Amino acid sequence: MANGESKLMQNMLSKNFKKLAVKMMFGNYHWAVPEEERDMYAYEKDIEGWKHSLSLAGDEPYKLTKWSKKHAGVPKGKLVKGKMTSTKYYPESVHEYKVYVPAKYDKNKTYPLMIFLDGIDFFLSGGCKANLALDNLIAKKKIPAMIAVFLNPGDHGEGIPGYGGFSMPGGNRSLEYDSVDDTFAKFLEDEFLPILYKKYNITKDPEGIGIAGGSSSGNAAFNVAWHRPDLCRKVLSYVGSFIDIRGAHIQPHRVRSNPAKPIRIALQDGSRDLNVVQGNWNLANQQMVSALDYRGYDYKFTFGEGGHSQFHCGQILPDDLMWLWRDYES
Repeated sequence: MANGESKLMQNMLSKNFKKLAVKMMFGNYHWAVPEEERDMYAYEKDIEGWKHSLSLAGDEPYKLTKWSKKHAGVPKGKLVKGKMTSTKYYPESVHEYKVYVPAKYDKNKTYPLMIFLDGIDFFLSGGCKANLALDNLIAKKKIPAMIAVFLNPGDHGEGIPGYGGFSMPGGNRSLEYDSVDDTFAKFLEDEFLPILYKKYNITKDPEGIGIAGGSSSGNAAFNVAWHRPDLCRKVLSYVGSFIDIRGAHIQPHRVRSNPAKPIRIALQDGSRDLNVVQGNWNLANQQMVSALDYRGYDYKFTFGEGGHSQFHCGQILPDDLMWLWRDYES
């Protein structure tokens, strides 16, 4: 085993690896990896299974736009923390979440819902600041006033697949997000969404429910809508993992080989995204886009020069939300 690989495996087995994996996955590489160890992740080093991992670094040209920054006079929604424990589909796995309640919320009015998977770690982070985007877009009537929930995956489970093909210690993220069956959709419908419906006046019209995700949760967002267009029909997928972790490489074929479903979807990927043993994110996303186009879906695809991070997502998220909700009438 090469020295770089040996150090990498030691890092993976350390008690701090879960934090490291999350930081790398969501584009904060430089803050997660000690400076003296960064060279072993560089794509110039052809370490098995980690080639091109520098795409995780986030040294990209993308910046947040005015829509994702604080502005004086803009009414602010509030974020309400919560936790729930799955008892049926992912037993004893605890999910943390934050509910975005728009300013001037009226309990007598029915609101659409936007579900953000990897919500706290990805979409509320400094790279996206989705709550500020919601504040500004709602204030300017660019999107309807809505409830949003930022949901994190379960805190324990089967772990996170390594990009080299091995299993990393971690939570239940991969089982929930990389799978291609309808279990996660059932979890949302039967266990999670009823919590929100009890507290907030939210529509059950699938045209009024959207779902977003990045990387593995980008696959999950699509997968929920694919299996359950009667539950939600609006999808945002950023650097979506339509590759063979738990069989998600079949998603483009599913789209191509079946009649179109009533789903609207915006996707994003970058030229420096990952190319690892489970697949090539560039090719997988382009295959998905080609299949959507073949079947005549209402879709948009943004392709840039970024890597496997949230920075391009953060820049385009406001525009994608406007596109996704452009004709919604409550």
